[in-house]
Formats: sequence, C-alpha cells, structure tokens
Amino acid sequence: MIKIKYKRYYRLINTIITIILLLYINGITACTTFAIQGINTTTGDTYIGKNRDALGPYQHLAVRKDKDAIPYLGLFYSKNNKKPYPYISAGINQSGLTVVQNESVAIYNYQHFTNKDQSTVIYTILKHYKSVKDVIAAQKLLFSNNEANFLIIADHKNAIMVEVGNKGGKYEILNAKNNNDILFHTNHYVLPKMRQLNTWY
Repeated sequence: MIKIKYKRYYRLINTIITIILLLYINGITACTTFAIQGINTTTGDTYIGKNRDALGPYQHLAVRKDKDAIPYLGLFYSKNNKKPYPYISAGINQSGLTVVQNESVAIYNYQHFTNKDQSTVIYTILKHYKSVKDVIAAQKLLFSNNEANFLIIADHKNAIMVEVGNKGGKYEILNAKNNNDILFHTNHYVLPKMRQLNTWY
C-alpha cells in the first residue's frame, strides 16, 4: 500500500478515484480529460479527471511498485483477462504526480500506434518523475519519440497538456497557467502546431 506523506495529496487522490469510478456510469461515451487549478478552485490545488471510453474489455485499479521506481496507483487495462494488465490510461504516483491520457485516433495512420506505445511514456513519468516541473525539464526525452499521444499531467499546483505527434519528433505543451488555469482534451489535436495532424486536414 502506498503511504502518502502529505495530507494535501489525499484530496487529489480521492478526486481521481471518484472520477475513475464515474467512468462506469452508463451514458458516458466520450473519452475526455480535464484539469483545473488556481483561480478555479477554492483551495488553489489542482483537480484532474478522466472518463474512460474503454477499448479494452478488461480494466482495474491497482498499486504497483517496481524496483528502483516510485510507487503508483494506475488504471490498467488489457484485451484479455491475463494479469497483470500491460497497459495504463491514468495514474498517480507517491509524489502526487498524475497522468491521464486520451487515445490518439485523430491521425491518418492511428492504427499503427498501439496501446503499448501510448502506455510507455505514462509508465516512465509515473515511475521516475515527481513534479510537472521535472516533466517539463525532460520534455524532449519524453515526447519527441513519434508515439502519438494526448496527455494531461498534473501535480498539486500545476498542470500541462501535451500533444505528441506521429512524425518528426513533433509535440506541443500547453501550461494551464497560460490558459486561465484550465485544460481539457478529447481525441483530436487542438494546439496550433499540431492541428494539421488531424485527419480532416
């Protein structure tokens, strides 16, 4: 069991768990992620959520602790019921760093990209990074790999949205602080440098 050292993370974890549980309510069909912070919350803390329009029929919440890695709680999934499930769509680590993800189905050759591709960077962030600041410092290493993805990454005081392209090492980051402390995303590129990757262009 993960022992969270700071009380401020309890609220963040409870919010994430609540949102994930809401994923199973009938009628929710769009895969959507969001984060709000600062002026939009009474505490100034970050709130982040995801509804899961699951493609994989098997999914569950679990805590994992890999050797020489930060422990984390994840929403894992698979196409079969053999555990441990190999893919992840959301998680929070012991340092309070959270990642939620949308499928990148808006690109021309999205079938080329697999759940493994999209999960790899989430695992890396949760296991080895402690803050949004740390992720921003390592952005080229994390996001220039042409593994198309849509991510919102948050700690208790800040959030960023990351759109990763499918070619040319292209990615773009939007900091919530530069967007009225609000971020939200579905399954299509919306940031200026990335929009041409959508299939309707």
